[in-house]
Amino acid sequence: MGAQTPSRETSSLDLRQHLALERTLLAYLRTGLAFIAVGFVIARFGLIVRELGLQDSAPHTHVLSLSLGSALVLLGGAIGPIAGSSYRGQVKRLNAAMNLHEKPVALANALGVILAFVGVSMTAYLIVSA
Repeated sequence: MGAQTPSRETSSLDLRQHLALERTLLAYLRTGLAFIAVGFVIARFGLIVRELGLQDSAPHTHVLSLSLGSALVLLGGAIGPIAGSSYRGQVKRLNAAMNLHEKPVALANALGVILAFVGVSMTAYLIVSA
């Protein structure tokens, strides 16, 4: 018995499912980057308010914005590895269902790790520069 060759309908369905998984991965990575950007803006907002003199010497606003912003940056960084591992698992299941013996692309995990590194680095920068 030889390897089964997928029919044209199966291969087009397979391609559509793979592309849908990649779009979902990219959407999660984009969401993680958005969390990092918004967290950075929130963390710096307290500093801007303090420098402009709009605050009546109450330091709690700066600490609150720094804490909330850092938490959002860390959350954005955590989204990357979670999305990457989820993508790899779904691709493995899809390949097993279609009797394909292809390995998932390692780029998904690499992008997740890069996003996590950016999140941790930005958080460290925010805390050190406060």
